[in-house]
Amino acid sequence: MVIREAVENSSERRESGVSALLWHVMRGTSSRLHSKAEQVLRLVMDESILSMHDEVGEGSDTVVKVVTGTLKRSCEVLEPTELNLAWNCLLKEINLSIVNEQLLHLNRLLSILTFVIQFRKGTKICNYVPVFELVKLLVQTYVTPNCSYLEHSPETANKVLGLILCLLNVHVIVNGLIPTSTIVVDWAPVFHIRNSRLLGFIKNILLKDSNVISAFKTEIISALDSLIVSSPAEVLCLLLIFFERDGKSHSFDGFIGESVDKISKTREFFEERLCYWFRVIMDIVEENEIVEIHACDLAVLWGILDVYPHICCRHGRPSSITNLIDALMRLLSIDT
Repeated sequence: MVIREAVENSSERRESGVSALLWHVMRGTSSRLHSKAEQVLRLVMDESILSMHDEVGEGSDTVVKVVTGTLKRSCEVLEPTELNLAWNCLLKEINLSIVNEQLLHLNRLLSILTFVIQFRKGTKICNYVPVFELVKLLVQTYVTPNCSYLEHSPETANKVLGLILCLLNVHVIVNGLIPTSTIVVDWAPVFHIRNSRLLGFIKNILLKDSNVISAFKTEIISALDSLIVSSPAEVLCLLLIFFERDGKSHSFDGFIGESVDKISKTREFFEERLCYWFRVIMDIVEENEIVEIHACDLAVLWGILDVYPHICCRHGRPSSITNLIDALMRLLSIDT
């Protein structure tokens, strides 16, 4: 079979050639798929084909590249309505892989789906409702914090995060987003997972359209608040990104509503760090001690001072800042 040849002797030229051949087989008239196209699509998306590289031990992603190349050619030529057949085949195969617990197969299919959505920013897909339903199922099955798969299938969770980020680049989706949107509620659990990619995921969210940030703001704040102690530098960086993008000096409370519970850990962490630095500086002033200070600790302090007015202006303790300033003034007044 031509796909096996491409796997055994992998090269960009061979992959492109096989994609072109499959597209030629699927193509009917200039604007429609051949009546046998569904059979071809089901074949190339089958687990036995996509896992072919496991048998030969080569071309780890060749088959995925061949399939995405074939779908890319389809997207370039066909109208969105004519492409429904391909999307339906892909979504059906993904759902089957979930039911059959075929994680490796699922990961490959999600790579294909993400590629398809990325192509021309999703304009080739007519109906996103089935995709939303699929993502909801994926989140419930593989991403929800307490799900049994999360610890043993981090790659699948990462694929789901990548798919969500991809969907949030589609204008027709972004333009209709509000905090109470169904997909916002369905996707909220992803912000509570303990995954190494969560901070990177949030950073990508913060770089997207303002509608996206507004829709997911509560989830973003809650996630960052829960991570402030374990990853202070990274969280402070993300908070700075938000306020730089926002360009306003409104308070954090105004951003998340009247409830301050969402940022309780952040506020406590800030107060604890400010008190710590006050003690360090006063020890230098009063005891003339030599203190070793690390650059990373200073960076965290700088981040706290930069973000503090936004999140603690109403519910923080101004004395913490005042005491720190007084201590710094005393330090600067010491004769050297």
